[in-house]
Amino acid sequence: MRDNRSVDEKLHRLNDYAARVVPYLVAAFPQHAERIGVDSYADDLELEIECPSQSVRFGLGIRTSAEQIEISFDTSHADFSDWYGDGTDNHIHEAMEAAHDVIAERLVAIAWYDRQGMAAGTLDTPENALAAFHRSQQAALRRSQTVTARIKRRLGLPPRQLPRNLGGNYDQGRVTLRSWNGSHDADSAADVF
Repeated sequence: MRDNRSVDEKLHRLNDYAARVVPYLVAAFPQHAERIGVDSYADDLELEIECPSQSVRFGLGIRTSAEQIEISFDTSHADFSDWYGDGTDNHIHEAMEAAHDVIAERLVAIAWYDRQGMAAGTLDTPENALAAFHRSQQAALRRSQTVTARIKRRLGLPPRQLPRNLGGNYDQGRVTLRSWNGSHDADSAADVF
């Protein structure tokens, strides 16, 4: 059911910090202003913007919590706060810029998975994320080759008697890159264990 109340009516019970962020959020995303909501537990604001890419699990999320702003995309997020206590709103400007950078694909989500699921994730530039993606793939290949060699030695088998990639997925995680329109999307070759 669509909530037809105005932004002011919906946001009247926001905490002071969230209320301070609202004008910046409305100015940054006027086309989504009517979708700004209030977290029912902490009176923080939240905005979800659906992503056009089908490979993304979660679109752009903008939330306040404990005097900070969280910008989330897919499985990763970044936090912005007045870490230096200078009392300015610079961190709010930086958060809105980061949100726009996600949509413009100047920031992408990179996530690393292990046997239990997602192990870590972050937002970074496509160049840095792609470099991290390739480093992760190279490290996974080295681990895979090490595990395969160790298994062959323990079994006392000649190197050619077992398939070359035996154990390849045993010690190898998965890495994904996700961008707003899918232009920078990538998946490592390994599946989740």
